[in-house]
Amino acid sequence: MRDTLTDLPNIEQLHIDLDKAKHPKLFVLDIDNFREINIQYTDSVGNFILQEFAKALQEFAAMHKMSCYRIGADEFALLQNIPFDLDVMEKILSELCKFISNQHYSNDSFCLDINAHIGICLDHFHPLKKALAALELAKKQNQPFVTHSEFATNLLNETKENIYKNIQYALEEKKILPFFQPILDINHKVLYNEVLIRLEGKDGVQSPKFFLDISHERGVYETIVKSIAFAIKNIHYPKGINLSYHDFDDENLFLYLIETFKDSACVFELQNDTYLHHIANLEKINQIKANGIKICIDNIKSPKDLECFEPHQIDYVKVHGDIIRLLPLYDKEYATCKDILAYTKMLDAKSIATHINSQTCFQVAEELLFDYFQGFLFGKPTTVL
Repeated sequence: MRDTLTDLPNIEQLHIDLDKAKHPKLFVLDIDNFREINIQYTDSVGNFILQEFAKALQEFAAMHKMSCYRIGADEFALLQNIPFDLDVMEKILSELCKFISNQHYSNDSFCLDINAHIGICLDHFHPLKKALAALELAKKQNQPFVTHSEFATNLLNETKENIYKNIQYALEEKKILPFFQPILDINHKVLYNEVLIRLEGKDGVQSPKFFLDISHERGVYETIVKSIAFAIKNIHYPKGINLSYHDFDDENLFLYLIETFKDSACVFELQNDTYLHHIANLEKINQIKANGIKICIDNIKSPKDLECFEPHQIDYVKVHGDIIRLLPLYDKEYATCKDILAYTKMLDAKSIATHINSQTCFQVAEELLFDYFQGFLFGKPTTVL
């Protein structure tokens, strides 16, 4: 069963192949603004582009031992039947994004650069439905790609009341847990372990993005933070606790954290948020430093995010994970990183590249001379140091 225009296998064939695959890894691509191309340049140009894109994508698929399909007017799919391997998936995605960025078509009447969004599903339960949902999200958020997460989808669909019940259960059963993820130098020597808050509910371990907002609304955020602080305060290894500077509006919580971690080889990782950039003065930053606690500013997207700091005022700068993930793919992110690193040196601070999940990404970060690295390539979050 094949598509008549491109001679690629069609969506019916994809369904058959998905049913047979034990370990399907599915990538769905949608060419951007294809309807406008047809309107402006006529259907014949549109058909030409589809045929040429199909040929190029089929060559890409053959190089990576994948099957290639046309599944809609301007939608294509790539299928690989292999067990999950993070490094392999990162490499394929990196190469696929590069492939898309290189698609350029022209003749005497037109000259077009083709872009596309990608939806990804890496499990075997309804992979096409999930990949298409991820594709829609990628288009809505204007992201190059989105990977479907069943666990995240289920959690997002829960009511606030159910989430709050999970928080109460975790607090009562002492299931607010510290996870640790190392930050290392180029020689794999650990600088410190970032402490990541996790909630162990009845349905499994949950990331804070699914419960911290509710904990603020219901007035139990302070209890959660103090619970984690109490659990890690006697750990003598260097450690970093992730905080929002806005949390320091609560003077009691601020003083508790200072007293708990003073002179204890601790780093306060402060989120780069709007509140941080509207502080009339930085007295609390200086108070933190005066008590022997180092400061890391997290999620930096631009040198402008660092302009409110003076030299020696902060110790570490973490570049935003979205920039790091795209480093091997786009010149813009590479240039942004270079500018952030230059400003970081002006502040006499050290740089940290986060979300290093592939060797390719690490190689580029290493080339840029980041001081430290963090990500699945060096260690996943774990309950054990």
